[in-house]
Amino acid sequence: MVFLTSLTLPTFLLQHSDDPTATHEALCVIFRKAVRLQKLILGTNLDIGEGIWQALAGLPVLVHLDIRSLISRFSLTEKLSFSTTLVALRIEPPRLDYLLTAFQHSSFPFLQEINCIIFRRQQANHAIVDRFIKAVAKSCSANALRKFHLRCSDYWSSADEHELADAVGSKALSHLFCMHDMREFYVDVGWTWDLGDEFIRDLSQAWPELTWLHLDPRGRWMYPLRITFHGLQSLATYCPRLIRLGIIFDTSPLDMPPLLLPPPAERCMLYELNVGPCKLESPGSFARFLSRIFPCLSSIMFYQYDWDKNALEPRDIQQWYQADFILRDMVMRVTDDSVDSLAEVVTHTHL
Repeated sequence: MVFLTSLTLPTFLLQHSDDPTATHEALCVIFRKAVRLQKLILGTNLDIGEGIWQALAGLPVLVHLDIRSLISRFSLTEKLSFSTTLVALRIEPPRLDYLLTAFQHSSFPFLQEINCIIFRRQQANHAIVDRFIKAVAKSCSANALRKFHLRCSDYWSSADEHELADAVGSKALSHLFCMHDMREFYVDVGWTWDLGDEFIRDLSQAWPELTWLHLDPRGRWMYPLRITFHGLQSLATYCPRLIRLGIIFDTSPLDMPPLLLPPPAERCMLYELNVGPCKLESPGSFARFLSRIFPCLSSIMFYQYDWDKNALEPRDIQQWYQADFILRDMVMRVTDDSVDSLAEVVTHTHL
C-alpha cells in the first residue's frame, strides 16, 4: 500500500456497508498509509468527516482529488484543509454552503482546475455566491488556476421551484479576475443573474487566454438584459482564443458598435455559441454581425424550456432558427474578398 499511486473507490463498493463506522476507519487507515498516492477518486455516501479530511490533508504528493459524494455530509472544522499539493480538484457537495466551507479552510497554491457539482439546484443569493467566489480567489494562486467549473446535477422541472432571490451580480464573479491565466469559466446552476456589458469587458481584459466561457444560459436573467452587442465585441477583441460561449444577451437594440477588427489571423476563433431564451428582432443583422466578429462561427444553439413562465412566443423562437440558417448560409458562401457585399445581400434576402 505504501507504493500505491492511484486509487479509485466507487460508490457501489461502499454504499452497502453494514458498519459505516468501521468503513470510515478503514478508509482513514488506507489514506494514512498510501503516502505516495497521487490520484484519488472517492465515491461514497458516508459522512466525509474529520478523520477522512485529516488523512487526505496528510497525503504529501496528492495532485488529483475527486470526491463524488452528492448525498453525504461534509463535516469540516477550521483546523482542516485539503492537501496543498493539489493540481486538480473535483468535488460534489450537496449544497453551496458546504462548498464554501471547504474553500474557506483550505489553501491551493498549485491548483489549476476546480470542478464543483452541487446536488440541489437552489437559488443562491448574491451574498452567498460573493463569499464563495472570494474564498476560491483567496485560497488559489493567481498564476495557477486555469479552469473553474460550477454546475448543478439536477434541473428545474417547474418555475415554482426557482425561488427568485436577489440576482447574482458582477461583483461576486469579479473576485476571480485576479486569475491571470484563466482558460475555462463554466457556470451552469440555473440561478438569477444581473450582468452587463461592463462586466463582460472587464472579464475579457482580465482573461485574454480564455477558451471556454459558459455564463449560465439556462439560468434566469434580470430584464431588461444588460449584455448587448458591445459585450460580444469585447469578447471578440480581447479573447482571440475563445472557442465556446454560452450566454444570454439583448439583441433588441441594434446599436451595434463600430467594428474594429484585428487582422484575420488574430480574430476570435469562436465556433460554438449557446444562447439562452431571449428575443431576437433582426436575424439577418445579427447573423451578419456575428460573422464579422466571429469568422469561425458556423451555427447557433438555442435553449428553450417548457417550464419557463416567460417562454418565448413561437415567432421569437423562429427568429433564432432563421438567424442560425442565415449564418450557416453565409459560412458556406462567403469568402474573405466579398464578405461585406455578400453579407449585405444575405441579410436583406432572409429578412
